[in-house]
Amino acid sequence: MRSRPQHSGTIYTVQEHATALQGSKDASISSNTHAKRKPLSRGAASQCSRFSTPGGYPAVAHALARHNPTNDPLLWARQHTLRLLTLLLLLPFRTTPHIVGMTTASLPPPRGLATEEEVEAWATFVAASFAFKKPVPPSRAHFLRHFQQDPYSHDRAFIRAVLDETGGFVAVARLVLRPLRLGGWGAGVAEVCVAPTYRGRGLAQVMVQDVLAVAASLASPVPRLSFLHCAPFLVSVYTKFGYQVAIPTRWAHVSLVASQHGEPAETLEGGGTMEQGQREQQDGGTVCCLDLTSSDSTALLHEMAALPRPVPDVMRREAAYWLSWIRGEVLGAGRNMEVWGLREADGRLAAYCILRRPQQPDAPWTVMDMGVVDGRKALPVLLQLASAAVAAAGAADAAAGGGGGGGGGDGAAPAAPAVASREEITVRLPAAFLDGKEAGKTNVPVKQEEVDPGWMYRPLPGQEESVEWQAFHAQYVQEGEQQYLIWPIDNF
Repeated sequence: MRSRPQHSGTIYTVQEHATALQGSKDASISSNTHAKRKPLSRGAASQCSRFSTPGGYPAVAHALARHNPTNDPLLWARQHTLRLLTLLLLLPFRTTPHIVGMTTASLPPPRGLATEEEVEAWATFVAASFAFKKPVPPSRAHFLRHFQQDPYSHDRAFIRAVLDETGGFVAVARLVLRPLRLGGWGAGVAEVCVAPTYRGRGLAQVMVQDVLAVAASLASPVPRLSFLHCAPFLVSVYTKFGYQVAIPTRWAHVSLVASQHGEPAETLEGGGTMEQGQREQQDGGTVCCLDLTSSDSTALLHEMAALPRPVPDVMRREAAYWLSWIRGEVLGAGRNMEVWGLREADGRLAAYCILRRPQQPDAPWTVMDMGVVDGRKALPVLLQLASAAVAAAGAADAAAGGGGGGGGGDGAAPAAPAVASREEITVRLPAAFLDGKEAGKTNVPVKQEEVDPGWMYRPLPGQEESVEWQAFHAQYVQEGEQQYLIWPIDNF
Protein backbone atom coordinates (compact mmCIF):
# COMPACT_ATOMS: atom_id res chain seq x y z
CA MET A 1 0.00 0.00 0.00
CA ARG A 2 1.14 3.53 -0.70
CA SER A 3 1.86 5.50 2.42
CA ARG A 4 0.32 8.86 2.96
CA PRO A 5 2.80 11.67 2.39
CA GLN A 6 4.18 13.28 5.50
CA HIS A 7 5.05 16.95 5.46
CA SER A 8 8.54 17.91 6.47
CA GLY A 9 7.24 20.50 8.93
CA THR A 10 9.18 23.39 7.41
CA ILE A 11 7.28 26.67 7.65
CA TYR A 12 7.44 28.83 4.57
CA THR A 13 6.60 32.49 5.08
CA VAL A 14 6.11 35.41 2.72
CA GLN A 15 7.95 38.67 3.38
CA GLU A 16 5.70 41.17 5.10
CA HIS A 17 4.85 44.34 3.23
CA ALA A 18 3.24 47.54 4.42
CA THR A 19 -0.33 48.39 3.48
CA ALA A 20 -1.86 51.68 2.47
CA LEU A 21 -4.09 51.70 5.53
CA GLN A 22 -1.45 51.25 8.22
CA GLY A 23 -2.86 52.96 11.30
CA SER A 24 -1.07 54.83 13.98
CA LYS A 25 -2.06 52.18 16.49
CA ASP A 26 0.32 49.76 14.78
CA ALA A 27 3.27 51.75 16.01
CA SER A 28 4.39 52.19 19.58
CA ILE A 29 6.17 55.46 20.24
CA SER A 30 8.08 56.26 23.35
CA SER A 31 7.17 59.56 24.98
CA ASN A 32 10.76 60.82 24.77
CA THR A 33 10.97 60.35 21.00
CA HIS A 34 8.22 62.77 19.97
CA ALA A 35 9.59 65.38 17.59
CA LYS A 36 8.03 68.65 16.65
CA ARG A 37 6.68 68.71 13.12
CA LYS A 38 5.45 71.40 10.80
CA PRO A 39 1.81 70.77 9.88
CA LEU A 40 0.86 70.30 6.26
CA SER A 41 -0.83 73.14 4.46
CA ARG A 42 -4.54 72.85 3.78
CA GLY A 43 -3.84 72.37 0.05
CA ALA A 44 -1.40 69.58 0.62
CA ALA A 45 -3.75 67.87 3.04
CA SER A 46 -6.60 67.98 0.54
CA GLN A 47 -4.38 66.47 -2.16
CA CYS A 48 -3.54 63.43 -0.07
CA SER A 49 -6.56 63.03 2.23
CA ARG A 50 -7.73 59.95 0.30
CA PHE A 51 -4.45 58.23 1.03
CA SER A 52 -4.07 59.27 4.66
CA THR A 53 -4.00 57.15 7.77
CA PRO A 54 -5.90 57.90 10.96
CA GLY A 55 -2.79 59.61 12.24
CA GLY A 56 -3.12 62.28 9.57
CA TYR A 57 -0.14 61.26 7.39
CA PRO A 58 -0.13 59.99 3.83
CA ALA A 59 -0.30 56.22 3.63
CA VAL A 60 2.76 56.15 1.37
CA ALA A 61 4.73 57.80 4.17
CA HIS A 62 3.80 54.97 6.48
CA ALA A 63 4.54 52.40 3.82
CA LEU A 64 7.96 53.81 2.96
CA ALA A 65 8.73 54.30 6.62
CA ARG A 66 8.44 50.57 7.19
CA HIS A 67 11.69 50.16 5.24
CA ASN A 68 13.73 52.59 7.39
CA PRO A 69 15.98 51.32 10.18
CA THR A 70 13.57 52.21 12.99
CA ASN A 71 10.74 50.26 11.34
CA ASP A 72 8.41 52.79 13.00
CA PRO A 73 6.07 54.50 10.50
CA LEU A 74 4.58 57.11 12.81
CA LEU A 75 7.90 58.13 14.28
CA TRP A 76 9.44 58.44 10.82
CA ALA A 77 6.51 60.49 9.55
CA ARG A 78 6.54 62.84 12.50
CA GLN A 79 10.25 63.49 12.14
CA HIS A 80 9.99 64.42 8.47
CA THR A 81 8.20 67.30 6.82
CA LEU A 82 6.46 66.30 3.60
CA ARG A 83 5.67 69.32 1.49
CA LEU A 84 3.22 69.28 -1.42
CA LEU A 85 5.85 68.76 -4.12
CA THR A 86 7.31 65.80 -2.26
CA LEU A 87 3.86 64.30 -1.86
CA LEU A 88 3.14 64.59 -5.56
CA LEU A 89 6.37 62.75 -6.30
CA LEU A 90 5.54 59.99 -3.85
CA LEU A 91 1.89 59.45 -4.68
CA PRO A 92 2.50 57.58 -7.98
CA PHE A 93 4.11 54.83 -5.91
CA ARG A 94 0.99 54.27 -3.86
CA THR A 95 -0.16 51.45 -6.18
CA THR A 96 3.07 49.46 -5.97
CA PRO A 97 1.95 45.85 -5.32
CA HIS A 98 4.48 45.36 -2.55
CA ILE A 99 3.07 48.34 -0.67
CA VAL A 100 -0.65 48.52 -1.23
CA GLY A 101 -3.23 45.78 -0.77
CA MET A 102 -0.93 43.09 0.57
CA THR A 103 -1.57 41.19 3.75
CA THR A 104 0.92 41.64 6.55
CA ALA A 105 0.31 38.14 7.89
CA SER A 106 2.67 35.27 7.09
CA LEU A 107 1.26 32.62 4.82
CA PRO A 108 0.87 29.08 6.15
CA PRO A 109 2.97 26.20 4.77
CA PRO A 110 1.72 24.14 1.81
CA ARG A 111 -0.65 21.31 2.65
CA GLY A 112 -2.64 18.65 0.86
CA LEU A 113 -6.28 19.26 0.06
CA ALA A 114 -8.70 17.83 2.59
CA THR A 115 -12.13 17.72 0.93
CA GLU A 116 -13.73 17.25 -2.46
CA GLU A 117 -14.97 20.84 -2.21
CA GLU A 118 -11.35 21.99 -2.08
CA VAL A 119 -10.56 19.85 -5.12
CA GLU A 120 -13.40 21.51 -7.03
CA ALA A 121 -12.11 24.96 -6.03
CA TRP A 122 -8.56 23.94 -6.99
CA ALA A 123 -9.71 23.01 -10.51
CA THR A 124 -11.35 26.41 -10.91
CA PHE A 125 -8.20 28.18 -9.71
CA VAL A 126 -5.89 26.21 -12.03
CA ALA A 127 -8.16 26.66 -15.06
CA ALA A 128 -8.16 30.42 -14.47
CA SER A 129 -4.35 30.39 -14.19
CA PHE A 130 -4.01 28.67 -17.58
CA ALA A 131 -6.62 30.79 -19.33
CA PHE A 132 -3.85 32.52 -21.31
CA LYS A 133 -3.05 29.40 -23.37
CA LYS A 134 -3.95 29.57 -27.04
CA PRO A 135 -5.87 28.76 -29.15
CA VAL A 136 -8.16 27.02 -26.64
CA PRO A 137 -7.15 27.02 -22.98
CA PRO A 138 -7.61 23.81 -20.97
CA SER A 139 -10.92 23.72 -19.18
CA ARG A 140 -11.74 23.10 -15.55
CA ALA A 141 -12.98 19.61 -16.49
CA HIS A 142 -9.58 18.89 -18.05
CA PHE A 143 -7.78 19.34 -14.72
CA LEU A 144 -10.42 17.47 -12.77
CA ARG A 145 -10.13 14.55 -15.18
CA HIS A 146 -6.34 14.49 -14.89
CA PHE A 147 -6.66 14.17 -11.13
CA GLN A 148 -9.64 11.82 -10.94
CA GLN A 149 -8.55 9.39 -13.66
CA ASP A 150 -4.90 9.11 -12.68
CA PRO A 151 -4.47 5.55 -11.34
CA TYR A 152 -1.22 6.43 -9.53
CA SER A 153 -1.88 9.91 -8.17
CA HIS A 154 -5.57 10.11 -7.27
CA ASP A 155 -4.85 11.28 -3.75
CA ARG A 156 -5.98 14.67 -2.42
CA ALA A 157 -2.77 14.87 -0.39
CA PHE A 158 -0.86 15.06 -3.69
CA ILE A 159 -2.49 18.39 -4.54
CA ARG A 160 -0.38 20.83 -2.56
CA ALA A 161 -1.70 24.29 -1.82
CA VAL A 162 -1.03 27.47 0.11
CA LEU A 163 -4.26 29.14 1.19
CA ASP A 164 -4.81 32.58 2.67
CA GLU A 165 -6.77 33.37 5.80
CA THR A 166 -10.05 33.36 3.85
CA GLY A 167 -9.43 29.93 2.35
CA GLY A 168 -8.56 31.32 -1.08
CA PHE A 169 -5.82 29.70 -3.14
CA VAL A 170 -2.49 31.53 -3.18
CA ALA A 171 -0.28 28.88 -4.84
CA VAL A 172 -0.69 25.24 -5.89
CA ALA A 173 1.24 22.35 -7.41
CA ARG A 174 0.45 18.66 -7.89
CA LEU A 175 2.51 15.50 -7.46
CA VAL A 176 2.14 12.99 -10.31
CA LEU A 177 3.65 9.51 -9.94
CA ARG A 178 4.65 7.54 -13.05
CA PRO A 179 6.44 4.20 -13.58
CA LEU A 180 9.45 4.51 -15.90
CA ARG A 181 10.39 2.31 -18.84
CA LEU A 182 13.96 1.92 -17.55
CA GLY A 183 12.68 0.83 -14.14
CA GLY A 184 11.65 2.59 -10.96
CA TRP A 185 9.33 5.53 -10.55
CA GLY A 186 9.39 9.23 -11.32
CA ALA A 187 7.73 12.12 -9.49
CA GLY A 188 6.15 14.55 -11.90
CA VAL A 189 5.36 18.14 -10.94
CA ALA A 190 2.20 19.50 -12.52
CA GLU A 191 0.04 22.62 -12.47
CA VAL A 192 2.40 24.99 -10.65
CA CYS A 193 0.26 28.12 -10.29
CA VAL A 194 0.55 31.28 -8.19
CA ALA A 195 -2.20 33.86 -7.79
CA PRO A 196 -1.30 37.10 -9.66
CA THR A 197 -1.14 39.27 -6.52
CA TYR A 198 1.39 36.93 -4.92
CA ARG A 199 3.79 36.44 -7.82
CA GLY A 200 7.41 37.47 -7.60
CA ARG A 201 7.85 36.18 -4.03
CA GLY A 202 9.39 32.79 -4.77
CA LEU A 203 6.20 30.83 -4.15
CA ALA A 204 6.66 28.72 -7.29
CA GLN A 205 9.94 27.42 -5.91
CA VAL A 206 8.31 26.82 -2.53
CA MET A 207 5.62 24.69 -4.19
CA VAL A 208 8.09 22.67 -6.28
CA GLN A 209 10.25 22.00 -3.23
CA ASP A 210 7.20 20.93 -1.26
CA VAL A 211 6.14 18.45 -3.97
CA LEU A 212 9.65 17.01 -4.04
CA ALA A 213 9.62 16.69 -0.24
CA VAL A 214 6.31 14.80 -0.35
CA ALA A 215 7.64 12.51 -3.09
CA ALA A 216 10.80 11.79 -1.09
CA SER A 217 8.68 10.88 1.95
CA LEU A 218 6.75 8.09 0.19
CA ALA A 219 7.40 4.53 1.34
CA SER A 220 5.91 2.88 -1.76
CA PRO A 221 6.43 3.48 -4.56
CA VAL A 222 9.78 5.20 -4.03
CA PRO A 223 10.53 7.71 -6.81
CA ARG A 224 14.19 8.54 -7.42
CA LEU A 225 13.84 11.41 -9.87
CA SER A 226 11.49 14.19 -10.84
CA PHE A 227 10.39 15.57 -14.19
CA LEU A 228 8.11 18.28 -15.46
CA HIS A 229 7.13 20.12 -18.61
CA CYS A 230 7.23 23.88 -18.85
CA ALA A 231 6.93 26.55 -21.50
CA PRO A 232 10.22 27.38 -23.24
CA PHE A 233 10.45 30.81 -21.60
CA LEU A 234 10.37 29.14 -18.16
CA VAL A 235 13.25 26.72 -18.78
CA SER A 236 15.74 29.12 -17.17
CA VAL A 237 13.48 29.44 -14.11
CA TYR A 238 13.27 25.70 -13.50
CA THR A 239 16.99 25.35 -14.13
CA LYS A 240 17.45 27.36 -10.93
CA PHE A 241 15.31 24.74 -9.17
CA GLY A 242 17.81 22.02 -10.13
CA TYR A 243 16.10 20.73 -13.29
CA GLN A 244 17.95 20.19 -16.54
CA VAL A 245 16.85 19.75 -20.13
CA ALA A 246 17.47 16.29 -21.53
CA ILE A 247 17.02 15.72 -25.27
CA PRO A 248 14.60 18.26 -26.73
CA THR A 249 11.62 16.69 -28.47
CA ARG A 250 11.63 17.38 -32.22
CA TRP A 251 8.37 17.61 -34.13
CA ALA A 252 7.79 17.73 -37.89
CA HIS A 253 4.79 19.10 -39.78
CA VAL A 254 4.24 16.96 -42.88
CA SER A 255 1.80 17.42 -45.74
CA LEU A 256 -0.57 14.86 -47.17
CA VAL A 257 -3.68 14.93 -49.29
CA ALA A 258 -6.92 13.49 -47.98
CA SER A 259 -10.34 13.11 -49.52
CA GLN A 260 -13.70 12.58 -47.92
CA HIS A 261 -14.12 9.85 -50.52
CA GLY A 262 -11.27 8.00 -48.84
CA GLU A 263 -8.53 8.23 -51.49
CA PRO A 264 -5.17 7.53 -49.89
CA ALA A 265 -2.63 10.28 -49.41
CA GLU A 266 -0.37 10.92 -52.37
CA THR A 267 2.71 10.20 -50.31
CA LEU A 268 1.55 6.66 -49.51
CA GLU A 269 2.47 3.46 -51.27
CA GLY A 270 -0.38 1.32 -52.55
CA GLY A 271 -3.89 2.11 -53.61
CA GLY A 272 -7.45 1.09 -52.97
CA THR A 273 -10.67 2.76 -51.95
CA MET A 274 -12.30 3.30 -48.59
CA GLU A 275 -15.88 2.33 -47.94
CA GLN A 276 -17.73 3.35 -44.73
CA GLY A 277 -14.59 4.18 -42.79
CA GLN A 278 -12.64 1.10 -43.88
CA ARG A 279 -10.02 0.71 -46.60
CA GLU A 280 -8.61 -2.61 -47.77
CA GLN A 281 -4.82 -2.62 -48.00
CA GLN A 282 -2.77 -4.48 -50.61
CA ASP A 283 -1.40 -6.79 -47.94
CA GLY A 284 -4.86 -7.74 -46.73
CA GLY A 285 -5.02 -5.39 -43.72
CA THR A 286 -8.02 -3.19 -42.98
CA VAL A 287 -7.99 0.40 -41.72
CA CYS A 288 -10.87 1.04 -39.34
CA CYS A 289 -12.07 3.41 -36.64
CA LEU A 290 -11.51 2.12 -33.10
CA ASP A 291 -14.45 2.94 -30.83
CA LEU A 292 -13.53 3.32 -27.16
CA THR A 293 -17.17 3.85 -26.24
CA SER A 294 -18.19 0.35 -27.33
CA SER A 295 -18.96 -2.51 -24.98
CA ASP A 296 -15.72 -4.29 -25.93
CA SER A 297 -13.54 -1.21 -25.39
CA THR A 298 -11.69 -2.87 -22.50
CA ALA A 299 -10.52 -5.71 -24.76
CA LEU A 300 -9.61 -3.13 -27.40
CA LEU A 301 -7.47 -1.16 -24.95
CA HIS A 302 -5.65 -4.37 -23.99
CA GLU A 303 -4.92 -4.96 -27.69
CA MET A 304 -3.55 -1.44 -28.04
CA ALA A 305 -1.44 -1.82 -24.91
CA ALA A 306 0.24 -4.94 -26.32
CA LEU A 307 1.66 -3.09 -29.32
CA PRO A 308 5.13 -1.56 -29.02
CA ARG A 309 5.52 2.12 -29.73
CA PRO A 310 7.78 3.01 -32.66
CA VAL A 311 9.72 5.66 -30.69
CA PRO A 312 11.03 4.72 -27.21
CA ASP A 313 8.99 6.43 -24.53
CA VAL A 314 10.01 7.50 -21.05
CA MET A 315 7.01 6.16 -19.15
CA ARG A 316 5.93 2.56 -18.67
CA ARG A 317 2.21 2.03 -19.20
CA GLU A 318 0.41 -0.55 -17.12
CA ALA A 319 -3.06 -1.99 -17.69
CA ALA A 320 -4.68 0.28 -15.09
CA TYR A 321 -3.20 3.30 -16.84
CA TRP A 322 -4.69 2.29 -20.19
CA LEU A 323 -8.12 1.61 -18.75
CA SER A 324 -8.27 4.85 -16.78
CA TRP A 325 -5.93 7.53 -18.17
CA ILE A 326 -5.80 6.70 -21.89
CA ARG A 327 -9.53 5.98 -22.08
CA GLY A 328 -10.26 9.17 -20.12
CA GLU A 329 -8.10 11.36 -22.37
CA VAL A 330 -9.79 10.06 -25.53
CA LEU A 331 -13.36 10.20 -24.26
CA GLY A 332 -12.80 13.50 -22.45
CA ALA A 333 -11.80 15.16 -25.72
CA GLY A 334 -15.08 14.20 -27.39
CA ARG A 335 -14.97 14.44 -31.17
CA ASN A 336 -11.69 16.32 -30.99
CA MET A 337 -9.87 12.98 -30.72
CA GLU A 338 -9.80 10.24 -33.38
CA VAL A 339 -8.58 6.66 -32.82
CA TRP A 340 -7.85 4.56 -35.90
CA GLY A 341 -6.30 1.13 -36.33
CA LEU A 342 -4.99 -1.36 -38.85
CA ARG A 343 -6.17 -4.96 -38.51
CA GLU A 344 -4.57 -7.97 -40.11
CA ALA A 345 -6.56 -10.37 -42.28
CA ASP A 346 -6.96 -12.65 -39.25
CA GLY A 347 -8.45 -9.78 -37.20
CA ARG A 348 -5.44 -9.04 -35.02
CA LEU A 349 -4.65 -5.39 -34.36
CA ALA A 350 -1.41 -4.50 -36.17
CA ALA A 351 -1.32 -0.76 -35.46
CA TYR A 352 -3.26 2.07 -33.89
CA CYS A 353 -2.96 5.85 -33.92
CA ILE A 354 -4.60 8.51 -31.75
CA LEU A 355 -4.90 11.90 -33.42
CA ARG A 356 -6.16 15.21 -32.09
CA ARG A 357 -8.14 17.38 -34.46
CA PRO A 358 -6.98 21.00 -34.94
CA GLN A 359 -8.73 23.78 -33.06
CA GLN A 360 -8.14 26.26 -35.86
CA PRO A 361 -8.55 25.81 -39.65
CA ASP A 362 -4.83 26.21 -40.44
CA ALA A 363 -3.51 24.23 -37.49
CA PRO A 364 -2.14 20.67 -37.91
CA TRP A 365 -3.57 17.39 -36.76
CA THR A 366 -1.39 16.09 -33.90
CA VAL A 367 -0.28 12.50 -33.41
CA MET A 368 -0.99 11.90 -29.72
CA ASP A 369 0.09 8.26 -29.56
CA MET A 370 0.86 5.30 -31.78
CA GLY A 371 1.66 1.61 -31.57
CA VAL A 372 2.67 -0.73 -34.38
CA VAL A 373 3.53 -4.41 -34.52
CA ASP A 374 7.14 -5.35 -35.17
CA GLY A 375 7.88 -5.82 -38.86
CA ARG A 376 5.83 -2.89 -40.17
CA LYS A 377 7.25 0.50 -41.04
CA ALA A 378 5.72 3.03 -38.71
CA LEU A 379 5.59 6.09 -40.95
CA PRO A 380 3.66 4.59 -43.90
CA VAL A 381 1.18 3.05 -41.49
CA LEU A 382 0.84 6.32 -39.60
CA LEU A 383 0.06 8.28 -42.74
CA GLN A 384 -2.44 5.65 -43.85
CA LEU A 385 -4.27 5.93 -40.56
CA ALA A 386 -4.08 9.72 -40.54
CA SER A 387 -5.42 9.93 -44.08
CA ALA A 388 -8.35 7.70 -43.18
CA ALA A 389 -9.09 9.63 -39.97
CA VAL A 390 -9.08 13.00 -41.71
CA ALA A 391 -11.20 11.73 -44.57
CA ALA A 392 -13.80 10.26 -42.25
CA ALA A 393 -13.86 13.40 -40.11
CA GLY A 394 -14.38 15.53 -43.20
CA ALA A 395 -17.27 13.37 -44.30
CA ALA A 396 -18.82 13.56 -40.83
CA ASP A 397 -18.48 17.33 -40.76
CA ALA A 398 -20.06 17.61 -44.19
CA ALA A 399 -22.97 15.43 -43.08
CA ALA A 400 -23.39 17.65 -40.01
CA GLY A 401 -23.71 20.73 -42.20
CA GLY A 402 -20.08 21.80 -42.45
CA GLY A 403 -19.58 22.41 -38.74
CA GLY A 404 -16.45 21.74 -36.81
CA GLY A 405 -17.31 18.46 -35.20
CA GLY A 406 -19.81 19.36 -32.50
CA GLY A 407 -18.88 18.74 -28.90
CA GLY A 408 -15.29 19.60 -28.16
CA GLY A 409 -15.08 17.62 -24.94
CA ASP A 410 -14.26 19.15 -21.51
CA GLY A 411 -16.39 22.12 -22.49
CA ALA A 412 -13.75 23.15 -25.05
CA ALA A 413 -14.51 24.81 -28.35
CA PRO A 414 -15.40 22.41 -31.18
CA ALA A 415 -12.69 21.40 -33.57
CA ALA A 416 -12.14 23.20 -36.85
CA PRO A 417 -13.72 21.69 -39.98
CA ALA A 418 -11.63 18.65 -40.79
CA VAL A 419 -11.00 18.89 -44.52
CA ALA A 420 -12.66 19.89 -47.75
CA SER A 421 -13.45 17.48 -50.59
CA ARG A 422 -9.82 17.24 -51.65
CA GLU A 423 -7.35 19.40 -49.80
CA GLU A 424 -3.83 19.37 -48.44
CA ILE A 425 -3.68 18.91 -44.68
CA THR A 426 -0.83 18.99 -42.16
CA VAL A 427 -0.01 16.35 -39.57
CA ARG A 428 2.27 17.10 -36.62
CA LEU A 429 4.29 14.01 -35.71
CA PRO A 430 7.52 13.12 -33.90
CA ALA A 431 10.48 13.91 -36.15
CA ALA A 432 11.96 10.53 -35.18
CA PHE A 433 9.43 8.98 -37.59
CA LEU A 434 11.37 10.56 -40.46
CA ASP A 435 14.70 9.10 -39.35
CA GLY A 436 16.09 5.72 -40.24
CA LYS A 437 14.11 2.53 -40.54
CA GLU A 438 10.74 3.89 -39.42
CA ALA A 439 10.43 6.05 -42.52
CA GLY A 440 10.64 3.13 -44.94
CA LYS A 441 10.55 4.23 -48.60
CA THR A 442 7.95 6.92 -48.04
CA ASN A 443 8.92 10.36 -49.30
CA VAL A 444 7.17 12.87 -47.03
CA PRO A 445 7.19 16.62 -47.71
CA VAL A 446 8.08 18.42 -44.47
CA LYS A 447 6.55 21.88 -44.15
CA GLN A 448 8.32 22.89 -40.94
CA GLU A 449 10.02 21.54 -37.84
CA GLU A 450 9.75 22.61 -34.21
CA VAL A 451 11.67 21.77 -31.06
CA ASP A 452 10.10 21.44 -27.63
CA PRO A 453 12.74 21.85 -24.91
CA GLY A 454 10.16 21.87 -22.15
CA TRP A 455 10.67 18.42 -20.54
CA MET A 456 13.17 18.74 -17.70
CA TYR A 457 14.55 16.28 -15.16
CA ARG A 458 16.43 16.17 -11.87
CA PRO A 459 17.20 13.60 -9.16
CA LEU A 460 15.19 13.83 -5.97
CA PRO A 461 17.17 15.16 -3.00
CA GLY A 462 19.65 12.51 -1.85
CA GLN A 463 19.09 10.31 -4.94
CA GLU A 464 21.94 11.62 -7.10
CA GLU A 465 23.82 8.30 -6.80
CA SER A 466 20.81 6.01 -7.08
CA VAL A 467 20.85 3.31 -9.74
CA GLU A 468 17.59 4.58 -11.24
CA TRP A 469 18.82 8.14 -11.67
CA GLN A 470 22.20 7.07 -13.03
CA ALA A 471 20.54 4.82 -15.63
CA PHE A 472 18.04 7.52 -16.56
CA HIS A 473 20.74 10.18 -16.84
CA ALA A 474 22.92 7.96 -19.02
CA GLN A 475 20.03 7.11 -21.35
CA TYR A 476 18.22 10.42 -21.75
CA VAL A 477 20.56 13.21 -20.66
CA GLN A 478 24.06 12.20 -21.73
CA GLU A 479 23.18 10.47 -25.01
CA GLY A 480 22.71 13.51 -27.23
CA GLU A 481 21.42 11.60 -30.26
CA GLN A 482 19.24 9.10 -28.40
CA GLN A 483 15.63 9.27 -29.57
CA TYR A 484 12.95 9.18 -26.94
CA LEU A 485 9.53 10.67 -26.42
CA ILE A 486 6.89 11.48 -23.87
CA TRP A 487 3.84 11.04 -26.07
CA PRO A 488 1.33 13.89 -25.91
CA ILE A 489 -1.37 11.52 -24.63
CA ASP A 490 0.80 11.09 -21.51
CA ASN A 491 1.17 14.81 -20.81
CA PHE A 492 0.02 15.78 -17.33
